Amino acid sequence: MRFPRSSWEQMYNASIFSPIALDFGTSTTRLINQKDGILRFEPTAVSYRRMRGNISEMPCAIGQDAIAMRGRVPPSVRVASPLEGGVISDLGSAAMYLRHITNETIPGFWVGRPTIIGSITSAASGLDIVNLREIVKICGASRVKLFPQHITSILGADIDYETLPGALVVNIGAGSTDIAITSFGRTVAQKSIRIGGNHMNMSIHRYLIDKFDFVVGYSTIERVKTEYCTCISNHEAEKFEFEVSGKCRLSGRPGKRVIRKSDLANGIKPVLLRITDRIFEVFQDTPPEIASDVAQGFGVISGGFANAENVEEFFYAETGVSFLRVDCPENSVARGLHRLIKEYRRFQHLEL
Repeated sequence: MRFPRSSWEQMYNASIFSPIALDFGTSTTRLINQKDGILRFEPTAVSYRRMRGNISEMPCAIGQDAIAMRGRVPPSVRVASPLEGGVISDLGSAAMYLRHITNETIPGFWVGRPTIIGSITSAASGLDIVNLREIVKICGASRVKLFPQHITSILGADIDYETLPGALVVNIGAGSTDIAITSFGRTVAQKSIRIGGNHMNMSIHRYLIDKFDFVVGYSTIERVKTEYCTCISNHEAEKFEFEVSGKCRLSGRPGKRVIRKSDLANGIKPVLLRITDRIFEVFQDTPPEIASDVAQGFGVISGGFANAENVEEFFYAETGVSFLRVDCPENSVARGLHRLIKEYRRFQHLEL
């Protein structure tokens, strides 16, 4: 007689000994397996409490618990991401964070020593790639296979890019933006810039201070950007109003301020124009025939910011290229990694 296996054993056999995909982002981290897709979605954040006369620090929260503390803690507590600009900036924090979420999501992760498939921004240096490989191995992986982020983005867009004579992909993440032009499945030109959604938050923060002398917290800015952000300041954006909470910069008095969607559009515009400049740099490195194919075809926008209103219209007005916004763009990299788990042999020639 065969006894039913425990849920732990089923998870162990299904997840540990098959490849696991890791989308280690500046803002959020996802763990993916072949059977279930996204196993874990967790903010990439660690909070520290200063100890012994502010000389040393001790971690006190990880992930969602750490994000909930941002902007609501005394100066003795610091909330930070182990990544900056799409690459690891704090090796110790990155190792602790990954070890925590992998062992909590997949019991016995370090025992099974699975193969990890991940992606990394094109802005990463050789040292950044080595750091990511070593950190993931420290957490229990036996092998680490990395792919360029623009490749995972376009694979997650669910388009047959291998048959397209020219395709432009723009992946706007929290810490970096990856831009590439592909032709028949091969990368023709690519560039990356270490700005993204987090820099838009800071740009909105500065804009509200300059215009209203009103200071708004990080969490509030992230929320209103997600709910109300538009990329074009038109008549409709001028009419749409909503309230935000914060404090007066001069007096420190807490209160609320009515702002418009157009304020968000004007706040993020400098960041979007920098991304546009980098798109033109990619076109400069592209052969004329392929650039013409892209102009007659379309581009793909992915990443969390692709959910913003009128984002396709903004980039069309600036570049002359028609853009498509993929479904659930914030999960495009995760979907691409899931596809790589299932079809690794087909795409292994694209591995870094």
